[in-house]
Amino acid sequence: VVVGEEGGEKAEEGSKGGKVSNFRGLLFVAVLSLHAALEGFMEIGKQMLLGMLLHKILEIFAIGTSLMQTKLKAVTYVALVAFSAALTPLSHMLFLAIESSIEYSFWKRILFIGLNALSTGAICFATFGECIPHEIEKNSPSLGFRMGFILFGYIATSFLGLAHSHDHSH
Repeated sequence: VVVGEEGGEKAEEGSKGGKVSNFRGLLFVAVLSLHAALEGFMEIGKQMLLGMLLHKILEIFAIGTSLMQTKLKAVTYVALVAFSAALTPLSHMLFLAIESSIEYSFWKRILFIGLNALSTGAICFATFGECIPHEIEKNSPSLGFRMGFILFGYIATSFLGLAHSHDHSH
């Protein structure tokens, strides 16, 4: 069903395997890429590396499947996935450079807390503003299963965050 024009392309939606607009796909990629870039400003200990790797694999899988539903050319698709995959390591290198060059201060901590809050906001927007409404709109039989996985992911992440929290005063 053609529902309108977005970004010069006709947007097709529906549960019958229709393509979504390039705008919608690119918006999702932009939001997850922002999340990935800001996520690099997180302090990652050795015990968190496996969890971060799993998180990045799932994140890039979500970006890839979102882009597969658009009408973008293959080269654009690959470039966007590669760009998004590189954002967290690049921003983490920037984090390490800032972390090592500036002494610990209240304002430095506020900066990193703010960046992590923006990262969380971006992923919440992607989930609650893009994914869930789209899934409800599709009205698929696996809706409850998918929503259960989203809920499980947020609960598990919350518990892991609580278990890992510790004081950073130096």
